[in-house]
Amino acid sequence: MKLVNIIKRDVYFDSVSLMLIAKRIREREGIIDASIMIGTEENLKILETAGLLKDRNVSANDIIIAIRGEDRYVEEVSKEIDNYFKEVSEKKLSVKKPESIEEALKLMPDTNLVLISVAGRYVYQIGLEALNKNLNLKIFSDNVPIEDEIKLKKIGKERGLFVLGPDAGTSIINGVPLGFANVVNRGRIGIIGAAGTGIQEASVIISKYGEGISQALGIGSRDLSNEVGGVMAKFCLEELSNDKNTDLILFIAKFSSENVIKDILDFIEKKVEKDVVTLFLGIDKKFFKNYKKIIPSYNLFEAGLKAVYVLNKKDEKEVEKILEKKRLDIKRMVSKFKKSKKYIRALYSGGTLCEDAIILAEPYLKKIYSNVSKVKEFRIDGTEKSRFHTFIDMGSDEFTKGKPHPMIDFETRIRRILKEAEDKNVGVIILDIVLGYNAHPEPATEIVKVIKEARKINSDLEFVVYILGTQNDPQNYSYQRKILEEAKAIVVDSNYEAILAGCEIVL
Repeated sequence: MKLVNIIKRDVYFDSVSLMLIAKRIREREGIIDASIMIGTEENLKILETAGLLKDRNVSANDIIIAIRGEDRYVEEVSKEIDNYFKEVSEKKLSVKKPESIEEALKLMPDTNLVLISVAGRYVYQIGLEALNKNLNLKIFSDNVPIEDEIKLKKIGKERGLFVLGPDAGTSIINGVPLGFANVVNRGRIGIIGAAGTGIQEASVIISKYGEGISQALGIGSRDLSNEVGGVMAKFCLEELSNDKNTDLILFIAKFSSENVIKDILDFIEKKVEKDVVTLFLGIDKKFFKNYKKIIPSYNLFEAGLKAVYVLNKKDEKEVEKILEKKRLDIKRMVSKFKKSKKYIRALYSGGTLCEDAIILAEPYLKKIYSNVSKVKEFRIDGTEKSRFHTFIDMGSDEFTKGKPHPMIDFETRIRRILKEAEDKNVGVIILDIVLGYNAHPEPATEIVKVIKEARKINSDLEFVVYILGTQNDPQNYSYQRKILEEAKAIVVDSNYEAILAGCEIVL
């Protein structure tokens, strides 16, 4: 086995290009692992932790290429490395792209929004420049210092400009998807959400049940923290209140500061005239007893359904009937599978889905360990070895620093699935497959390969796969489902059903 580090001095390629080159190298025969990064101290630590660092003589102006695998294959790839970079350079030169906000505005003078996807430490400088030009912000980047987020959001609010994000993977503005998003109906429901997968599931459920989205605004996972104080949450609530195309607002939030949540609920009660369905993951029902206007829900599936039913002035009790019917349908569907009496390992692409899953599973399971758990006793680092029932958000920072998001590249999740399969105490692996813009083009094909490999290791293993998507998504929902069902996976249409199925098998 051989490990090489190749240093390219004083050159720059964007992180997406580097990730794509690394992915192509990992796909080569005999290559175990490959990573390509800008030579910052932070990135060197990541490589070191992964066992891929051999040469520390690197600066932040350099690119470091780390390749590990069988000797002769590593040598072959090392000799061809310049060709990979040449191909990327030639593609870049074929299309002239603006290199500054100034240049972009000359090409597109009517622009009113800037999407920022750079290393977190550079976001403030670019964001401030955009706000000074009266441009709204959508910040896709993560690892942005919280003090920078606070400053940008306060400036945005003062100037009447959106500052969506940071670490917000999904927004849909006037029907245009930004980041990860599904092909959903246009309609009368406006969504405000923390980041990505929560907005995606809600918008898909709303679309499947016959309604559509006016706007979907990702405010970032820290907006409801004590430090940020819900600055953009309130701003977005006001904007959707005044939006003539929005008749109902669906507000989705991960577990956050109860003081800030109370502040948001008070704001809705006093300032928002439209119906508001809320989902604050992990908040007790008693929290809402003094609010008359707010319509609470307690999981993502219920939230999407309630938004549709409230919008159409239908009895909310019908939602409870649908949830109960789904539960009975799942019970019948998995009755043919033998009870495993083993553990569940749930490996998610997004944090909101993972938190939703924990809340759904808590009435059934004891000891759910997770990197997003709010219970200190059950909180683990995502890279730690799983124990008992373990639910992991693989889109969190410990997995995405210097690597593609798991919706784009399945490499990290594939390795984790095979690792979990080695534990004979594991009976069920739950996965989400997220379709839509910017997600993996052939997800089912990739997952089926690893399902087959995992079952060679653990023949009793069952896979429950939730496909988050619509028939109109680029990957085509029915096509992806067919491939998975042919591989004997249990395929479901919501996170709610995925957790019910998994729990039904192991209990």
